[in-house]
Amino acid sequence: MTNTILSADNLVKRFAPKTRLDAPVIAVNNVSFGLRNGEVTALIGESGSGKTTIARILTGLDQPTSGTVVWENSAELSRKALQQRVQMVFQDPFAALNPMNLIGYTVSRPLINYRRIARAQVNDEVIRLLEAVQLTPGSAYISKRPYELSGGQRQRVVIARALAASPQVIVADEPVSMLDVSIRSEILRLLRSVMENQGVQSMLYITHDLLSAQLVADQVLVLYRGHIVERGETGEILQHPLHPYTQLLMDSIPNPWRRQEPRRRVSQTTPSTSSHGCPYAPHCPLAAKQCWSLPAPVVDRPGGGKVACFAVHDGRAVEQARNH
Repeated sequence: MTNTILSADNLVKRFAPKTRLDAPVIAVNNVSFGLRNGEVTALIGESGSGKTTIARILTGLDQPTSGTVVWENSAELSRKALQQRVQMVFQDPFAALNPMNLIGYTVSRPLINYRRIARAQVNDEVIRLLEAVQLTPGSAYISKRPYELSGGQRQRVVIARALAASPQVIVADEPVSMLDVSIRSEILRLLRSVMENQGVQSMLYITHDLLSAQLVADQVLVLYRGHIVERGETGEILQHPLHPYTQLLMDSIPNPWRRQEPRRRVSQTTPSTSSHGCPYAPHCPLAAKQCWSLPAPVVDRPGGGKVACFAVHDGRAVEQARNH
């Protein structure tokens, strides 16, 4: 049985309303999941679904309104301890690096702050980390500044900086969305190799792109307006999506072999302001009366995993999936 390294238990994040007339915004609504040892978990959803808020909670950058982040099912860590064990790879490598700092200095800070490496050994360790992310020779990069590097090289530096803290978990928040298409697969392969060669035990890969999740992820969590609506092994979810929203995400992927039909558009989501009913009900072709007022039941998927949906519970979504 695969061990769970990090667990998110009943996470809720509310943001205060902008005015007294507005309701609080619920960005994350009672989300629970575990990151398993030796696996990559993909958190998939549209912009505004709460993915980055979850990432910031897991890395200790934000605090949840309620709920806990538990380490190995036994300990709730302090923020500093959490930030050392869980490091983040940010979406924008251009904004993630201070343009005035040398690359060597940038990568060295976690070595000194978290690992307390002797200064005499820092330079050698920085070079090793740069070469571990395929910036070779590492000595050629330590005196460069970010503006001298390409986007892909900058993202490799961001990954090296994350590895410098010797984390056990990496949270990669849309790590290839700002990069040229030609190098995205290289960065994805690098992230996967980090799991195998650099002592990282687990990874949360955040994306809106199901195809990239298929390349790197072992399990998938589908997020809509702060709710996890479907979860399971990657192959099962992508080959047999059951929740109408997951099916919509699959339909949004260009496919020249698919019979041409008017494509349903993925709706622009905004964070939920209510905890009642299914958040996808206003856009769901299978929505019934109870979907608007009652929380969706969480049921087992035939191929493993869970899905939160009345239509799956009563069989209507399963029938639609067969015709999908």
